[in-house]
Amino acid sequence: MTLCIDRRLSRNGFSRIEFLVVIFLVITMSTLAFVALRKSRTVARTCSCQNVLRDQGIAFYSFADIDPNSAFCTGAYDYLRDGDVTKYSFVADGLDAVGIWSFKGDKLPLCLENAAAGNESLNDLIGHKEQVNHCLLPEELQIRALSGLCEDFELDFNGDQRADSGSIPGATPERIAIVDEITAKGYLTNYVPSWFLVRTDFRMKTDDAGNEVINNPTGLKQLGSTAGPLTILKLDSSPVLSNLIPLIADGTSVTQLSHSLKSRNLKQNSALVATMTAGPVRYNPETDQFVSFQDQQIIVPEDLTQYQYRPFCQDKLPTTDQPLGNGGMDGHLWMQDISAWGTVHQVDKTWQCNVLMADGSVKSFQDQNGDRLLNPGFNINENSQTGYTNGKTEVMIIDFYTGPTLAYQGSYPKGTFE
Repeated sequence: MTLCIDRRLSRNGFSRIEFLVVIFLVITMSTLAFVALRKSRTVARTCSCQNVLRDQGIAFYSFADIDPNSAFCTGAYDYLRDGDVTKYSFVADGLDAVGIWSFKGDKLPLCLENAAAGNESLNDLIGHKEQVNHCLLPEELQIRALSGLCEDFELDFNGDQRADSGSIPGATPERIAIVDEITAKGYLTNYVPSWFLVRTDFRMKTDDAGNEVINNPTGLKQLGSTAGPLTILKLDSSPVLSNLIPLIADGTSVTQLSHSLKSRNLKQNSALVATMTAGPVRYNPETDQFVSFQDQQIIVPEDLTQYQYRPFCQDKLPTTDQPLGNGGMDGHLWMQDISAWGTVHQVDKTWQCNVLMADGSVKSFQDQNGDRLLNPGFNINENSQTGYTNGKTEVMIIDFYTGPTLAYQGSYPKGTFE
């Protein structure tokens, strides 16, 4: 008996079972540590995105303080619609006008959690070998495309596919090198501004019959068809509370980069976001498409009893009690198309999108049906080709305003459009 005890006491090392238990414990603890580290990293990047958006809010208000019209920005990061992105974009405003951003410190309006490398206007800047870019600026603003680092790029101003200015064709090594320089200097973003921020509202005019109609010859994304960037005056005069007006948010991928850009290691086929949200639309279930306001569409008829001509009069935006809203007089619910925004942050098992509001706050909204988008209440068909999975309402007017214009909120009055 004494001999057996001595042998057990003098035994060295682990038994096979003890060794397996130790391995199991190490693997389990490593897994838990990895999950915790990954979650901490995701939370940190989500917080970083929110901080970037808050800084962008400071940039907007700082720029409005020095702008003659008290506009929040000079425009979207959109070369063909707004001009040279190194002179006329909210990114250039933040870098050069107010100094919120700095390419030297790599403090830029970029979300690190978003896989998108930049926005789709990078492809416009790079251009195409067999096609001259058509400048979409109105004639009086075309000078905006002829300044800054882009001043020598070939541009077509009248739509005939011939270069009216510039000497550097698209997709050439010289031009790609200049675009590389543009991104190297920090003129880059993967956030998507709202139509409210960069276009504010649509323009109208009086037709020969005395009706107030849409003055939209080129589309609601073009500067010439809208009021341009949001101003302090427009914001203050709107009945919509500033904490409900979205200015800029995380973007979802809409296309891919046509050529690699070395300075920031932007690889060909990298994801790119849109230049802005699309503005007011309605959903047509028969065609499974969004329909925008058309040129000469009557907004306020000369005879105010012709209610059927008033497209969004008495519309009711989605609420908790009425999640699909009500189409009002014309039976169509007109709202902002925000499908360019995406839920890029995974928090626990949900995906969320960070949105900067006009009061400077940042709100987060969750995807509720797996399509990684935010539906403001469009009654989308099942298996839709729009990008939305279905008609699940994920943001409502109590969260942020998605109506067609900042002139009214919620249910529109019977009076004329002002």
